[in-house]
Amino acid sequence: MTGIAAGIAPGVAGGIAPGLGVPVSGVEPFYGLSFDGGDYVEVPKITAIDGATALTVAAWVFHENAASPIHEEIVTCFDNSSTPTERQYRLFVFDLTHRFLYGTVVLNTGLKQTSHNVNFPVNEWVHVAMTWSTGTGKLRLYQNGVMVKEANAAGANIATVAADAVTRIGCMGEDPTPAFFFTGKITAVVLEDSVLDISALMLDTAPASVIARWPMQPGSGSSCEDKSGNGHDGTLPAAPSTPTWIGPYIILTASGPA
Repeated sequence: MTGIAAGIAPGVAGGIAPGLGVPVSGVEPFYGLSFDGGDYVEVPKITAIDGATALTVAAWVFHENAASPIHEEIVTCFDNSSTPTERQYRLFVFDLTHRFLYGTVVLNTGLKQTSHNVNFPVNEWVHVAMTWSTGTGKLRLYQNGVMVKEANAAGANIATVAADAVTRIGCMGEDPTPAFFFTGKITAVVLEDSVLDISALMLDTAPASVIARWPMQPGSGSSCEDKSGNGHDGTLPAAPSTPTWIGPYIILTASGPA
């Protein structure tokens, strides 16, 4: 595998320096997708999350919409229409008068949610994550490796969803039409049925043994490959628009992709 050499300075142009560097043996390249507020990645149902007793959802994001609509979804398996059997989890930016990081998980005991009521950064890379486990009974939100909010979320397991419950990156699965689109860049998305070390995950483009890992490869075309080995590849639908590939990058420090 190849990657991008050290020497690309994090913090340049908001933490990202596209297209620079030289191949480095043994380092996996990852790319990103730029979302314009009307596009997304869609992944067929991921059955491993059904009935799981823990969850980690994480990604690097570069939010670009200072006047965001009510929701901008990062990673979600959640249909907000009249189909409760297609609701499992959400990680998104919520805005009424401010932008807040917001997380939701649906358990056997019902919907649990929490938000970090501090303005979410715009035009800079931020690592976001949400975790839950039956052992802790807590739903937790993280920004840049730091836990910023914790809420009680008692339950035995995550809800089982219908066969047509898709995972989407960059929007919500609102039947029959997607909604609540993200504006900005997303990369290094991870989904796991255990609680991961978030500070370590920030710097790791290839965490071992996860349910799904999208480093946004191959960097072109209409497929977004799952590099976990579990085959959860996503597609880039052509309508209403298609995300734009960016990169390649390698995460060098906690400053974000570079």
